[in-house]
Amino acid sequence: MDKCYMAVNKKTGEFFGGKKQRTHIGYPKLNFLKSAMTNARVNKDEYYFVSISFDENMFPHVNDID
Repeated sequence: MDKCYMAVNKKTGEFFGGKKQRTHIGYPKLNFLKSAMTNARVNKDEYYFVSISFDENMFPHVNDID
């Protein structure tokens, strides 16, 4: 299963969406996501990190990775 990594704000429930257009929600690797957050000067402690993947039946699996 391929995974997509996302960050969700602990207070607002909003996804981190990148620095400029805020349209890049999912990242293929956790370190790509964390680097984007660092570049956007976002406090990573304010976010939950989750991964989402799909099994062979396209059933989604969401995991907390904190």
